[in-house]
Amino acid sequence: MGLRRAGQSVAIAAVKTRTIEPERWQAYLNAQAVHVRTTRAEVHVLDPGRDRFAETWDADVQSITYDASANELRVSGDGFVHIVAEPRPMQAMEGPAGGLRALEIVAEDGIRHVITLRVPLALAGGS
Repeated sequence: MGLRRAGQSVAIAAVKTRTIEPERWQAYLNAQAVHVRTTRAEVHVLDPGRDRFAETWDADVQSITYDASANELRVSGDGFVHIVAEPRPMQAMEGPAGGLRALEIVAEDGIRHVITLRVPLALAGGS
């Protein structure tokens, strides 16, 4: 199925959301590393109870990892590290091929961290 726009067909990709259990966080993020490396992302930190952004920024992300010994999820990029201490639920949004599109992690203190990866669009005609 696709949309017709200016004589071209644009595919509509299905996205699925799933909960990643804590014992699978490290393995899941390791498996997704290829989709994350050198990707642009928006990182949002939402104020608990208010559902508004306390912080938000746009950055080049090089890795998203989970350190079980420290119980920390880390988003690393060029010149920054964003740490989610003592994460609780993790929701992953994946594209049709299983590639990671977004993560929502709630920390023990109730603060929600949303990492949305920007998927580069293929240009028409391969240019």
